[in-house]
Amino acid sequence: MAQCRNDIAASSVSDGRPVAPNMCSGPMPFMAHAVALRFLGQVFLNGPVDGGLVRALREGLFAEWPVASVGTTTRQALEMLRGLAGPAAEAVYPGGDDDRWNALAQDLERDHAQLFVGPEIAVPPWESVWRDKDRLLFGESTFAVRAAYARFGLGADRPGNEPDDHLGREFGFLGHLAGLAASWPESPESPSSEPPSSPELATSTGFPTFMPDPLDAARAFLDDRLLMWVPMVREAMQRAARTPHYVALGLLAEGAARDLHADIHALRAAKAVAPAAITRPSGA
Repeated sequence: MAQCRNDIAASSVSDGRPVAPNMCSGPMPFMAHAVALRFLGQVFLNGPVDGGLVRALREGLFAEWPVASVGTTTRQALEMLRGLAGPAAEAVYPGGDDDRWNALAQDLERDHAQLFVGPEIAVPPWESVWRDKDRLLFGESTFAVRAAYARFGLGADRPGNEPDDHLGREFGFLGHLAGLAASWPESPESPSSEPPSSPELATSTGFPTFMPDPLDAARAFLDDRLLMWVPMVREAMQRAARTPHYVALGLLAEGAARDLHADIHALRAAKAVAPAAITRPSGA
């Protein structure tokens, strides 16, 4: 099990606390993905202060992003965010340390509000507005996302009454799936993927008797949902953001989603070739 060096990093989306990077080490890459994705979910849902972005910048936590292997988009975003902390912040916001970070927090809160909250929303944070024909809240995409959550017993509680297809909720869901994958049992006693004939019961593994494979679910959710619209959100954030921090955050969001997809693909490919690699002719 990966060990998180910070109790905030170990918190879940559901407990309401911010999740900041600095994050996890160890042999569990999907736990690292879980922490990164939950952090992004919190920032998009709760804003830069309550979501942990300001804290991550102030403490230089982007210097140690939890996911070890990242693509070009994530690398670019992290370089931007690292460059915006420390001396860069001092140059833009002179004065005492607390005054400097309070001023930055106010600017980031204003940017978050004009991008995602309104009254004039520059970048709608709901999938249905980007993908559905009528471009309205609570459209077909909302209910498709809700069904995906329900397969893992999630979705009844909507933080801030946000629709299920809010960008932050979708990232939080992927973080939940990645966290499940980090401890998913690979044994004959693994949870069944067949439809249940009775109410879900807990097993000795700690998982319900019926639960889809979380990595299969994550890959499908990325292919069918998040990666179909997060690139458009990233482009819109690049056009509309008033701070370079939110330009970088848009890049980081798309990059983190693609990084998870790449690691799932790599794991599945490795498992597919492993049996052939260890098979030997009889008598060898």
